[in-house]
Amino acid sequence: MKFHTEKFFSLLDSVLSAEKSRSKTDSVEVMKILAEALGNPQNSYKIIHITGSKGKGSVATMSGEILWQMGKKVGVFTSPHISNFFQRITLGNGDFFPDEIYESAAEELLSVTDCDLKTFSWFELVTAFALLCFRQAHCEFAILEVGMGGRLDATNIVESDLSIITNIELEHKEFLGDRIEKIAWEKAGIIKPNGLAFSANQQSEAEKVIRERAKDQNATLIFVKDEIENPRWENSMDGLNLSFELSGEPYQIPMKAGGGRQCENALLATLALKKYFGSNLEKSTVTKGLAAWKLSGRFEIRHFSSPNGEVEIILDGAHTEESLLDLTKTLHHYRKTKFILLFSCAKDKNPENLCEILAHNSSPEGIFLTRPGNFKKCDFPAMGRAFSKKFPHTPLFAKVVRLECSACTIYEDLVIVCFINRSRAITFICAPLHLKGYI
Repeated sequence: MKFHTEKFFSLLDSVLSAEKSRSKTDSVEVMKILAEALGNPQNSYKIIHITGSKGKGSVATMSGEILWQMGKKVGVFTSPHISNFFQRITLGNGDFFPDEIYESAAEELLSVTDCDLKTFSWFELVTAFALLCFRQAHCEFAILEVGMGGRLDATNIVESDLSIITNIELEHKEFLGDRIEKIAWEKAGIIKPNGLAFSANQQSEAEKVIRERAKDQNATLIFVKDEIENPRWENSMDGLNLSFELSGEPYQIPMKAGGGRQCENALLATLALKKYFGSNLEKSTVTKGLAAWKLSGRFEIRHFSSPNGEVEIILDGAHTEESLLDLTKTLHHYRKTKFILLFSCAKDKNPENLCEILAHNSSPEGIFLTRPGNFKKCDFPAMGRAFSKKFPHTPLFAKVVRLECSACTIYEDLVIVCFINRSRAITFICAPLHLKGYI
């Protein structure tokens, strides 16, 4: 690791410690000050800005893959990272930038004299760092995933060429509001005056708010249901096959990732880019991009060797009720109904509701409970009570498996579904080294 990059990580560690006592503020106004001091790097390339409750990272990386197949120089900013901080800031094909780009961006950020960097939040600094990386690399496009909400998020200093809203659910209620309309209003805050915006199909309450926001901004708004016809998907040996029609043209796309939610994300990414580029984006390019797409922690199938043979696990970050329901549906399509479950969730989730979904839609042979890292608070006893109630006849183990990662990690809620024969379960759980450096 380079000298300035190390200093940047040290800065992030210091502000992360202080941030726990800091109240949430309007990051847009704060970010404008920092961006101005850096020469407004966000104005150096075209912007695709993405918000929503689920699927932001998937749509961002799918869009990046498609643009990469077009021959565009594109940078992608997503969160969280899984094993390496730089997974947040990548090229369109998912590869890292050369080390010199990260080092130069860190040096540029640390050289700011017009403001005190320690007064900014962890995410504000990381956002600024990403914007600098894209400028240093001379990107044509930058794809930015919102951190939380949209209207007040640090990324919302940009003048986006495309605004994309994925599926909206109840989440972060303490910050965004306790009703779907309030959350939709915050998310729709990324729609720009006279801009071009796209949305996944939404609950009626959310759709109404998004349409009102677009009208207020005199923006063009297109929903997936307005343009995509006959969407279908089915499982294949290697993942799934997605088919649909757009502007009367049929698409047949093989994808490595499983699940109906990922198909919805692919439809949204395709719609937005095809409408933006028109005939300059060929169908074959979309197919190549989506076929090449993969993303860690989204129904990610991995294999590990153990003393008892190969262990197959599926990693998924489902952390809302709707996304967990979608995960269980995907398990059935994947023809895996018996498995070992390693589960954790943050304190702001309702474990009883999550357990209800799991109990009605899956049959784990054993359940292990752990904590979702060290950053987010966890109500471990509440998880234990919920699982004991919903799974009274299933072996339950409350074992804190240490999930080690970089000190800079912002831990997300974590669900890991482990497809392991009963005889292999203890081997896996008692040897968490399989996951060290990955989670």
